[in-house]
Amino acid sequence: MDAAAPALPSGTMVLDRFVIRCELGRGGFGVVYEGEDTRSGKPVAIKFLHTDPGSETPLQQAARFQREGKILARFHHPSIVGVYDAGVENGRACIVMDFVKGRGLDELADRPLDWRTVIGWARAIASALAEAHAHGVVHRDIKEENIKLTDDGRIVLLDFGVAAIYEGDEQRDRATKTGMVLGTWNYMSPEQFAARPLTGAADVYALGVVLYQLLTHRRFWGELKGVEIIAAAVNAATKRARVLDARPDLPPHVGVVVERCYAFNREERPTAAELVELFGQLLDNGGVLRAAPDARTVGATPAPMAPTPTVRGKLTEALPPPAAAPRSSGRAALIGGAIVAAVALTGVVVWALARSSPPPAAPVESHAPASVEDDGRPRAPERPQAPASPPPAAPVAAPVDDKEAPAKVTPEKKAPTKKRKKSDGGYSW
Repeated sequence: MDAAAPALPSGTMVLDRFVIRCELGRGGFGVVYEGEDTRSGKPVAIKFLHTDPGSETPLQQAARFQREGKILARFHHPSIVGVYDAGVENGRACIVMDFVKGRGLDELADRPLDWRTVIGWARAIASALAEAHAHGVVHRDIKEENIKLTDDGRIVLLDFGVAAIYEGDEQRDRATKTGMVLGTWNYMSPEQFAARPLTGAADVYALGVVLYQLLTHRRFWGELKGVEIIAAAVNAATKRARVLDARPDLPPHVGVVVERCYAFNREERPTAAELVELFGQLLDNGGVLRAAPDARTVGATPAPMAPTPTVRGKLTEALPPPAAAPRSSGRAALIGGAIVAAVALTGVVVWALARSSPPPAAPVESHAPASVEDDGRPRAPERPQAPASPPPAAPVAAPVDDKEAPAKVTPEKKAPTKKRKKSDGGYSW
């Protein structure tokens, strides 16, 4: 069934239980009808997906939709539309859901909205996503049109018609197996464009885009369209939209949480369950995050978060820069050995210069007449002083003392000093 398929007439039976009343609208993935459950008389929404020629046979579609319908039917959450059944009718894949009366958030986003209102909605959506993800289901098409504010004031997440079922890291749906990319481009995560197996992080990304647009009344990718969006989304160097640039009046922590939702690397995005806690903190504390038990999420201390924190992995408080890592033992040993060698070489040079210096001159005996004492007796000659012994050799690498060194060994003073400067400078940190 393609987008140009004619509308099914009123009274058409679907899955032997539901009857079509009228067409509600058409989109990129299919056509939605208002119908009625013949067993209970309750109104329902029936969505027929567009066919994917050449991918699955009607029998394969029926088996897959029945399996997914059973999983979706397990949900009992006030913010998730109830699913009655799923399968294939006349060769067309369909899913039957609760009929929700209200307005889509796209109808309400005609101006920048109050952050408390938006974050209140966000907490309900995150709670719904946490429930879906706990059952291994990725919605895969989170956008304003698929989120309704009911007449009684509830937020309800609609349209699991293109949801993917995943188990661990393996996504079990035809999109991955056939290389298809499903979703609305403006809201799709980088991993969706790459047709990689999805996890709940893809829904968190799309939720971040929705929140940015509701808070700023701006389109997430600005004027980019089509393949320009793809090129920007898959490039890690692309500058992501900043909430506080468009709404500087917002509490900084609100911007931090929203921007972390659409981080390029999915490992850096909070989970839906973590977002429920974060949004609750923002609402309870006037837009300020407090400490939480999970240090990966909001940090280990109650100090307020910086507007643009440095994070590793999950959202966290701005922490002081880590201590410098110790230098590798191999490099330290090499530098230390070089310094020892340089010092030893300096000592050898000093010793060699000392050896090559001429020995000190021997004392000259005086042959002058001996002097006499006052009584006429000759005075005994003075005993010659023993020559001063040369100063002991300086230890290796020790600088020569200026006060003890004779003038002739001046080169000895300069040589080691010059060598030491060169050695120290050569291995400076």
